[in-house]
Amino acid sequence: GASSIVAFDATAGEAPMVEALSEDYPDLWPSKPPPAPSKVREAAIRRALGACDRVDDDTVAAVLGDLPALSDNEAKRLLAAALAALANVKVQGRRSRETGKASDRTLRVTASSGGLAPGAVVKALKALGSGKLGRVRVVDEGSAAFVEVPAKRAAKV
Repeated sequence: GASSIVAFDATAGEAPMVEALSEDYPDLWPSKPPPAPSKVREAAIRRALGACDRVDDDTVAAVLGDLPALSDNEAKRLLAAALAALANVKVQGRRSRETGKASDRTLRVTASSGGLAPGAVVKALKALGSGKLGRVRVVDEGSAAFVEVPAKRAAKV
């Protein structure tokens, strides 16, 4: 069978459209949450390190000769900055993985026995002081759910 990957920008409000498509076509469009920002950063840094591996030794020696003397901390900071620049990594802060809103956080609720239902998730989180909740999206055949919680209350739950 053929496979395809659909990329979308949750910060541009595309998450609800993708969610609706996955509900309308569950067999054709399996629901899979976007990767965590840390995973995206790790992958970008791995690609940057791969690019660094392709630089020949003579070029590295020439650049090293042009660098000023640096302490270990300065060298580590410079290396991290160079990798971040090469990987085009920017820290945007924590935000919702579903909508991209900085005012929300996406929580993952799990149940080893499965059988999670949106109502049960809402009831449990409200009991913990979650306040207003976004839409609950049950995944993995009822063994997990994603829900949006106001950032101020996310630490409580």
